[in-house]
Amino acid sequence: MMYSVFSLICSSLITFLIVRLDHLHSHMSADHDLDGVQKVHAVPVPRIGGIGIFSGLVCTVLWLWFAQWKHRDFFLLFLVPSFFVFAVGLLEDLTKRVSVRMRLTVTMFAALIGSLLFNATVRTFGVPFIDTIFQINLVALLFTVVAVAGVANAVNLIDGFNGLSGFVCVTTLLALGAVAYMAGDQMIFIIALASAGAVAGFLVWNYPNAKIFLGDGGAYLVGFIIAELSVLVHERNPGVSVLFPLLLIIYPIFETLFSIYRRKFVRGQSPGAPDAMHLHQMINKRLVRWRVSYRIGDSIRSRGNAMTSPFLWILNLLAAVPAVIFWSNSLILAGFIALFAVSYLWVYTSIARFQTPRLLSLPLMHRSISRSIASEINLVEQNSKIYLAGIPVTCTTRKTLASTITLGNSPILVTANAQIITLLNTNSTLKGSTEDFQICLDGQIPVIAGRLLLRTKTIEKISGSDLIFELLDMARYGKFKKACLIGGSPDVADQFLARLSTKNIEAFAFTPIVSSDGTSDDIEHIAQKINEEKPEIVFIALGAPKQELFALQLRKRLIYELNLIFCCGGSVDFYVGKFNRSPRLLSTIGLEGIYRLVQEPSWKRLHRLFFSFRFFYYLAIGSFGTTRRR
Repeated sequence: MMYSVFSLICSSLITFLIVRLDHLHSHMSADHDLDGVQKVHAVPVPRIGGIGIFSGLVCTVLWLWFAQWKHRDFFLLFLVPSFFVFAVGLLEDLTKRVSVRMRLTVTMFAALIGSLLFNATVRTFGVPFIDTIFQINLVALLFTVVAVAGVANAVNLIDGFNGLSGFVCVTTLLALGAVAYMAGDQMIFIIALASAGAVAGFLVWNYPNAKIFLGDGGAYLVGFIIAELSVLVHERNPGVSVLFPLLLIIYPIFETLFSIYRRKFVRGQSPGAPDAMHLHQMINKRLVRWRVSYRIGDSIRSRGNAMTSPFLWILNLLAAVPAVIFWSNSLILAGFIALFAVSYLWVYTSIARFQTPRLLSLPLMHRSISRSIASEINLVEQNSKIYLAGIPVTCTTRKTLASTITLGNSPILVTANAQIITLLNTNSTLKGSTEDFQICLDGQIPVIAGRLLLRTKTIEKISGSDLIFELLDMARYGKFKKACLIGGSPDVADQFLARLSTKNIEAFAFTPIVSSDGTSDDIEHIAQKINEEKPEIVFIALGAPKQELFALQLRKRLIYELNLIFCCGGSVDFYVGKFNRSPRLLSTIGLEGIYRLVQEPSWKRLHRLFFSFRFFYYLAIGSFGTTRRR
């Protein structure tokens, strides 16, 4: 145990010096990219935490060397391939120019060295047919090299929030040490504990307020150590099941495999393309941020990010604890691996559909964490979701909605009056995609129904014509700087762009021909332009239901996450002054539709007005009275 404490002290002190002297190296070591798709920090932070971890390990080896530990030669040799992995990651941290392919290549080379030096090669799986194949040296060697590199990359992939990968790595290394101790392998026991101490020393300065990040150097280094020790603990101790290390590190492995599947087969992107759809990012955006106001200082935002990690710590422990308990029983370990996969998919799917399990509620967090953060941040009342006329509607206030539009998860916002809710029920495509929208109440009749359903007066009518003014006024506070308009007549689009230019908003517009099913020959060109320009907000003014159908198809083609896709309909006409808004009295009693009919008399608008009365039919047969929290 003293080796772990010594390593912790050395790592912590060296990391402290790195943080304290950041003014000397921050121009090279700090992560200045605050707008990347996977970035959540608010100020530049050094990302060279791997230096403290590797230094802590070197100090421990030197101590063991002078203490004449019998396995000191092995520990020293163990750091040789580890150094190559650490060096290539550190080079990326400092230059930002080392590709993923190069890092993986060097890691596989280091794994090859480890296999040759320590005979660290996976050869047995407990399945006769597979074991026969893996008796071929080349097959076993290639599998081990790829597996070790994959685990190292997986650890780097989960390094997304304060303390997340650090805690996962500490618990994993402690579990490896515990099983090595029970198996009588003192060498693996000492190396695992010393490595856990080195990572814990870094974690002191990474959680809850991140003074330093692990970086690619630290993540690849620790991931490589975990992978090599996982191979060694099984191959050196036949009583340790091959499934023990697999269950122990199943969280980063499954996260990586699921990310590859999601990017390649669901979104049609390159498996290596960065996105913000990992489980830890989904939890942050759809659990933590919904409850925390981000309109406050950067230091509070950093501590708010720390609230995300405990959710994943618990998920990791649900795999690590049974792995240690049943380390020699392959059948039980296989069952827990399957259970983890099912649980992960259930949690991810639920969060993606805004059906967050109650087990993930923020009050379940440890009181010390909750109090330390809640004392400095403003909690925003959690949005309630009701099924109104069979449609999931977010009941919120305009203030709460405005505080969440900069979260960057590409929501499609629909302000739904009685007509829109009826359209969502009658259009089969929209009916099956209602969970993909953030639907707010517009129109006095739906608002009254929502208030009666939730028995609260806090629900506000959020009119699209009101919201568009408020959104564009947010530009003066630096909330966004670029916007895109899709739809509207050419003269309205020109007036819209001219008005945005007076607010110093860079904007561009498209007036495509869109069919009734929301398809357009121009959608690929539009998506390409948006991906190139990266506007924060996209306004779609095509009229319902074309704009909602078009928005669904557009979002599938975007390769980045914007702040908002707003299906604004005729609100653009009000914004540029083409039509006057209805008097306040008519809006209060729900007669905006009649006022608009007087302004634009047509059989089509008259049909829409009568069509909206079907809302009461769907209200009667829908899931009226069903509420849920997201």
